[in-house]
Amino acid sequence: MKFKNKEYLLLAISFVLYVIVISVIAYVSFREHALHEDVFVDIRNVHEVSEKKGKLIGDFYHNIGYLGMIHNFKNAILRRDAEFLNHAENNILNALSIVEKYKQLSTDKEELDSLLVVEKTIKQYQEKIYVVREMLNTSASSEQIDRRVRIDDLNALVALGSLRHIWEHDFSLLEKQQEQVLDELKELSAFGAHSFPLYSVLVLGFVFFLYRYIGLFHKSKSKISKSEEFIADILASSADAIITIDKDGKIVFFNEAAENLFGYKSDEIIGQDVSILMPEDERQQHQQYVSNSELYVTRVINKVRELEGLRKNGTRFPLDLNVSRMKHHTEPHFIGICRDITARKAIEEDRKAAYIAAVQARTNAEKASQAKSQFLSSMSHELRTPLNSIIGFSQIVKMDGKDNLTDEQIKHISEVERAGFHLLELINGVLDLSKIESGYLDLKIETINLGDLMKQCEMIIHPLLDKYRVKYKQLDNSCDAIVFNTDHLRLKQIVLNLLTNACKYNKPGGTVETRCQCLSDSLRISVIDTGIGIHKSELQDLFEPFNRMGAECGTVEGTGIGLNITLKLVEVLGGNLGVESTPGKGSHFWVDLPLDYYNDAVHKH
Repeated sequence: MKFKNKEYLLLAISFVLYVIVISVIAYVSFREHALHEDVFVDIRNVHEVSEKKGKLIGDFYHNIGYLGMIHNFKNAILRRDAEFLNHAENNILNALSIVEKYKQLSTDKEELDSLLVVEKTIKQYQEKIYVVREMLNTSASSEQIDRRVRIDDLNALVALGSLRHIWEHDFSLLEKQQEQVLDELKELSAFGAHSFPLYSVLVLGFVFFLYRYIGLFHKSKSKISKSEEFIADILASSADAIITIDKDGKIVFFNEAAENLFGYKSDEIIGQDVSILMPEDERQQHQQYVSNSELYVTRVINKVRELEGLRKNGTRFPLDLNVSRMKHHTEPHFIGICRDITARKAIEEDRKAAYIAAVQARTNAEKASQAKSQFLSSMSHELRTPLNSIIGFSQIVKMDGKDNLTDEQIKHISEVERAGFHLLELINGVLDLSKIESGYLDLKIETINLGDLMKQCEMIIHPLLDKYRVKYKQLDNSCDAIVFNTDHLRLKQIVLNLLTNACKYNKPGGTVETRCQCLSDSLRISVIDTGIGIHKSELQDLFEPFNRMGAECGTVEGTGIGLNITLKLVEVLGGNLGVESTPGKGSHFWVDLPLDYYNDAVHKH
């Protein structure tokens, strides 16, 4: 056979050599087929399992990560939107299904441990779904919900990354094993054909290279296709509108969320200038951004801004816009992520209106309280003058009428005098209370010795101790060593009020004890009695003004505002008033005051 040209001759020779090489390869392969058949079956099975694992891991990231369970769960809390909670619940069910599918595959201990960590975190989110749903139906704020249901999902994300690392490592080993087997086959083929000319070896190498190249090409193409599908699914399922424009401001990508937000279909909007999505009064400024993008990078790129969008039907709405820059085939492009914030703006307006109303209500209440206090103060002054006259005249009548009045008349005059003093005490208490509430109480901060003050109080209450047959005892002398800054008169009034109550509501033969303690940055003054005590259910009403807790039916006199005044005086001095009591055993009142309360001048509170 004659050939027309050398190319045909070379082709024929190559074909003959190719047939010979293939024959040798077939012969060698037939001999070694039985030895390698099991190896290829194992590789194929492992490869199938590896591909399944890779897909499941991808599904994990889709249902747990961005736009998945964690994303929707946190969005439901931040936006107080149950729709995101529904999405999170679907993500959780999908993720749990993926866990079960993964467990059915062959897994080692490290993979199983990582799966258990991921599954545990998913179930924690599943349990918190119901808590969030209930709290969304209440007035709880996003911060309160977040504190209640906060979940540490870092371990789950680390475990997920560990699964991916294990899969990538196993897949790499599988590739190496496959390459090793193929290399062995190549060596066998080379060994079987070592006596052939070098050209045969080159032909064989070319065929093998072509085989490898085509296999890798199809594999890479498959991976790229899957990756593109995965990214397309992410963009399509995004809750936020994603719009991409080129350097001239023309729209080149418009996802489904953007279609729903602006009312345009992707086919009709791609190629249009992005300014069509903006109100006319903002389009000129946008053109400046596009024309001089390098000048506005720091002001626009990766900055969340509040703007107004324009829908296809002409309605305007507020939105958040975050723009990032990218390069595609060396050409600059800009990606804009848009979010409708109409609901958030409405909530902000409602909160602002509520805040203004609350401030106004508080201002009105403070004015009313101040007017009340001023009225009480004025009335107290008006009542004290005639009361002092009544008390004074009753005392004069008693002194001058000792020889002329009967015992019954003296008793009645004494009752008038006692009632006058009681009413004067009540008026003085109301006056003190009104001063505190209206902010007109003057404080004179000075350095005092607590021991001296306690001795003065002990001398003042001696008549009460004798009257109620009560003993006074100071547990230690620690009061003498305490020197600090406070208002001497107001602290004395506080201690006397507590000591007076400890005497009045004690038992005959009982005791009143005082104790002073220095704490870390404060001091504590304790008054302990062995009196009738107070029920735990009544402690919450103990400091209400004019509430004597039923004592008004007894023989002990009182106004019912002493403890309320004491509490307010303690608070004015920057301290706290506490109480513990056991019915039938007595009560323990204590006052905690700061050691560093100091001012050179008179304070007005």
